[in-house]
Amino acid sequence: MTPSATPRVRLRRPSPDDEARFLAAAARSRALHRAWVHPPRTAESFARWLSRGATPREASWLAIPGECEDIAGVFTLSEIVRGPLQSAYLGFYAFRPWAGRGIMTAALGLVAREAFVGLGLHRMEANIQPGNRRSIALVTRCAFRREGLSRRYLKIGGRWRDHERWALLAEDWRRARREGRARPPAAVARRPPPAATYARIYAVVRRIPRGRVATYGQVAELAKLDGHARQVGYALHALPSGAAVPWHRVLNARGAVSLRAGDGGEVIQRALLEREGVRFGRDARIDLERYRWRPRGAEGKGPW
Repeated sequence: MTPSATPRVRLRRPSPDDEARFLAAAARSRALHRAWVHPPRTAESFARWLSRGATPREASWLAIPGECEDIAGVFTLSEIVRGPLQSAYLGFYAFRPWAGRGIMTAALGLVAREAFVGLGLHRMEANIQPGNRRSIALVTRCAFRREGLSRRYLKIGGRWRDHERWALLAEDWRRARREGRARPPAAVARRPPPAATYARIYAVVRRIPRGRVATYGQVAELAKLDGHARQVGYALHALPSGAAVPWHRVLNARGAVSLRAGDGGEVIQRALLEREGVRFGRDARIDLERYRWRPRGAEGKGPW
């Protein structure tokens, strides 16, 4: 089967050549996966995963962003049953730094095509823990329907955990496509802004001192991008792992950490700020009046 593609993501089957890249992605995504999923993390477990995918009962794909060969995420159809059922279970997870950037939504649309057109299945079922809001949001965007709750369904991390059952039928997928749903969001196909725009944002964020914070709107104004606070969020999400930019020092206008789409970054961000002496209240907000960065020469440009 030839790889499928959209403007910014394509699918391909995994191979032994992906071992090093896959294991590196799994290692840097431990905090993201937490209690939700445990992907292969050793050469032996990766080899076993590959061999399962070579059987008629399982199929896996890697989500590859743009023109690069990095692995943004993984999708697996397991327990593929033929005959009158024509169904499979769907599992998926993203890798850092690609989580929360629309890649998984676009890729799941491609996986649905592979399942219903390529494999001729009638049903995909995804079992998701109730607290995994990001994965639930993902399947909801792709026209899955909640069918119920399975109590203590799977043992993950040594504990039996409840799971919600979400399913997508072939006819529902086709209907959603006709109605304009279950398509990659506009953000996936959006032309990236000039590199100079992100460079200006990063230059401002680098100036925020330890123990101080700025808001997205404040950074946008100081970068001469008035009214484009969201662009600051896009720029920080696009930071490569290990970049020397203190992204964690940027909060929303309420003095709170903005939730990220599935990557667990909000937990890391709060921990980094607390390590620098920034204290959060019981409402998970900080006192902006106390911790806000007030750069010299910015008087009169905002509330700082």
